[in-house]
Amino acid sequence: MRNLYFQISDFIIEPDKLTSLDVINKILVHLWIINDVRIGLGHYILVSKNSGYRSVGYEKSKKRSGFSEHCFLGGGAVDYTCQKKYIKKLVKLLRQSDYKRVCYYPKSNFIHCDLKGHEKQYFICAGKKWVRK
Repeated sequence: MRNLYFQISDFIIEPDKLTSLDVINKILVHLWIINDVRIGLGHYILVSKNSGYRSVGYEKSKKRSGFSEHCFLGGGAVDYTCQKKYIKKLVKLLRQSDYKRVCYYPKSNFIHCDLKGHEKQYFICAGKKWVRK
């Protein structure tokens, strides 16, 4: 039996609110992807407490559009981090994973991952812009 390093609740920003089964099923896809990455990394990975599943209402309460990938209207988005000494290996493993878009934020030491689109894309955040690599 494989080790499971993550729980569904790790991916939900508002754990006290009901979350639909549709969103839970999408979270499970992310959970299995990052669990395999965690095994490959051999070190812990943290799901950002601000950037897993966020409801449209939560997004709008923060003066956002409500159309973020983090709202899981599509495949969903999650941000991950780990100790700085492992971050480059984590980026490499995430790029090799089933995620379609991976964006590394070097100044903040986290990586945004989502399932949007059909082709794999890699970005580095420069200021407030994603620069495709």
